[in-house]
Amino acid sequence: MTRWPWKMLGLKMIFTGLTWTNSCGTSNPHIYAAGDVANTSRPRITTVGYYEARYAASVILGHDEPITYPAVPVCIRDA
Repeated sequence: MTRWPWKMLGLKMIFTGLTWTNSCGTSNPHIYAAGDVANTSRPRITTVGYYEARYAASVILGHDEPITYPAVPVCIRDA
C-alpha cells in the first residue's frame, strides 16, 4: 500500500487539505471533502465540519447550488 493513498485516488492535496470546489467536490468526481480534510478558509471547528458534511450529502442527492455558510460563532481566548 502506498504511503499517500490520495494520489492513487486522483486527489489533489495541498498543505492545508484536499483541494475542493464550492460544492464540496474534489479532483475525483466520486469523492467529496468536508470538515478537517477540506481546504477552506473557514475555521476547522465542529459546526463548520457538520455543515459541510450535510451540504456534501445534499449535493450527492442532487442539490447544485454553491455552498453558502451561515454565521459561525467563534470565540478566541488570549492566554
